[in-house]
Amino acid sequence: MADAMRRLKAEASLEERLDAVVRLVGLPVQSGATAPTDAGPPEALQARLAALTTAIDERAGVAGWDDVDRLTVRLLLADLALIAGHFRAVTQATRARLTTGREDLERCRNVIADAGTDPSPISRP
Repeated sequence: MADAMRRLKAEASLEERLDAVVRLVGLPVQSGATAPTDAGPPEALQARLAALTTAIDERAGVAGWDDVDRLTVRLLLADLALIAGHFRAVTQATRARLTTGREDLERCRNVIADAGTDPSPISRP
């Protein structure tokens, strides 16, 4: 990945810069190859975010952005959306588990109360 970053730093043709961005993202460069179906492990996604951000920062002083620059920004935004969606899904799953656990505790409290046992050590929300 460091080699691809060096390529972006140097003045290169659009094709060379596009190949470097493609390598940053982890897609195969040769035509006819299939792309991966997911972004990979979180560490790989974080490394890709860092590399894309660095590539954008290095081109910040350029007067006009070309198609490769715009593509790099779109890839970065897509990865950020992927992270936000993943975070939202994990949060919702955690919320569902906590809600289920709370309901289970309430049922246990009711069973204890119905059995005549003192549920006072269990505090109610």
